[in-house]
Amino acid sequence: MNIDHENCRLDLATCQRPIQKRSSPRRPRKPKFYWNEPENIRKELHLFWKELGITTSDDQPLYIPNEHLLNYFKRNDLRAAIYQMGGRESLAHMLDAQVIPGKWIDAVKLDIVKQVLPLMEEKCISTESKTQQSQSKQLNITPASTKGFWSKEKAIKKLYIYLETYRNDKQRPAVYMPQLSELKPSKLFNALSRYKKLPSTSMVEDDIHSAAGLIQYKEWSYFESQLSLLTELESYQCSYHNSSEQIFPEPTDVLENGHNNLNDLIRIHGGKVLLADKFDMKLSSGISCGYSYGRFSVKFAVQLLVFIRNQYMLLDPPLECTHISMPTENDLIRSGHKVLADQVVEYGGYESVARRLGLEFFDGGDNIMDKERFQKAKLLWKERHNDEVSSSVNRRKTDGVAWDEELVVAEL
Repeated sequence: MNIDHENCRLDLATCQRPIQKRSSPRRPRKPKFYWNEPENIRKELHLFWKELGITTSDDQPLYIPNEHLLNYFKRNDLRAAIYQMGGRESLAHMLDAQVIPGKWIDAVKLDIVKQVLPLMEEKCISTESKTQQSQSKQLNITPASTKGFWSKEKAIKKLYIYLETYRNDKQRPAVYMPQLSELKPSKLFNALSRYKKLPSTSMVEDDIHSAAGLIQYKEWSYFESQLSLLTELESYQCSYHNSSEQIFPEPTDVLENGHNNLNDLIRIHGGKVLLADKFDMKLSSGISCGYSYGRFSVKFAVQLLVFIRNQYMLLDPPLECTHISMPTENDLIRSGHKVLADQVVEYGGYESVARRLGLEFFDGGDNIMDKERFQKAKLLWKERHNDEVSSSVNRRKTDGVAWDEELVVAEL
């Protein structure tokens, strides 16, 4: 292949860069040293708000916009001038003005930002609609309807329906917050995992459980696991030790007798040494961790935890205290468990038993939901079936609202 190197050199020598296209300036250039005067910046700030349709007078406080507003409306000149003066706080001190917070969640609470929001929304909608139209023309896609879009309230309502169904089918309390991985087969998983746009799954679960008034997965899974441990331990002692609670079983003997699940639970909950001291039992080897928890009984613990679980089976979300709490003496006596109440006192009192079994003592104290959030979640629980009720059903005075006990009493 023959290459004309001379022609190549000539072409390279005569090659020119394309002329750069410069956009016309949005506003006339200011004279030199114009932005060094604070009063000129004051005029430009008034002009900035005036162009957005917001009139500012000398009586009203002057607001310095945050970075988000300056970038959105392409006021790079103002942004550079504010930076030159030492920042927004320094300029606010010079002009006796107020600063719009940098966090958008805090900024939208101000009245002056609320007046700007319609302009920003119109601009976003127009640009988004143009891009969507161009993409749909290229790909021949019809725009999807926004009807039935997932919201936080709708997601929590669907979660309540799921929990109610799970309680009826699997006999699990409806106040237990499930893991998001449990919901993966359904659309509810995507709705709950993206409505808040939180970075991790654990943060999403924490936020949902507090908004919906549910008990966290870590807490109720520990409660259920401990109840399984105590139940299997009581059954094992009854089968191999004549119901005696003096000697804690050796894990090797447990495995030889075919109780693999009990062996796993013993290992998960700290091992034989810790559990023997915790449940007031002794090891055949005589080893001890050196700490005494006081008198206790496995049979008593099983009865107490079963009572607590049965009580939570009857509860509907939201819970005012989102923790599994130790029942009070009045709760036990009112339910006909006077003997159980006496045993609690015998084994150290309510606080001691709650600490030993990992229960929340009394009402949870600072962990109670605020009243506004509790009322919203309570309303969502009552309206959880409203979306599934057909419009053809005739209702009196309660159109669009599901019947419940309160409405029936009101109608009567």
